[in-house]
Amino acid sequence: MSRIFITGKEWRIEGLSWWAREMPSVEEYEEAVSNIAKIGNKVDYIITHCAPEATVCALDMRHMYYRSKNELTSFLDTMAGTVEFKDWYFGHYHQDSDAGKYHMLYRRVIEIEDGE
Repeated sequence: MSRIFITGKEWRIEGLSWWAREMPSVEEYEEAVSNIAKIGNKVDYIITHCAPEATVCALDMRHMYYRSKNELTSFLDTMAGTVEFKDWYFGHYHQDSDAGKYHMLYRRVIEIEDGE
């Protein structure tokens, strides 16, 4: 997996508003896939900062797409297609919206059921 740009890096200052290691390494992506596989690719909830690429488009945020498309959100797309989950929560986009089991949170708070 090759490294792609870090969103908005050209407008940020290293060590203050961006860090060289803020995006996962190839090893970290591989570890995530391995850990999910160990539990049968099934979890109750996924909580991430960004959304999968397809979700950005599904929530009609095409204006964010140019800022969103990167190695991480592409990886999240892959996870969305391979992991079974009840709901996926994310922020980053400073809006509140839902698309099926994908939930963009900004000002609202959603209580997650503990399953017991």
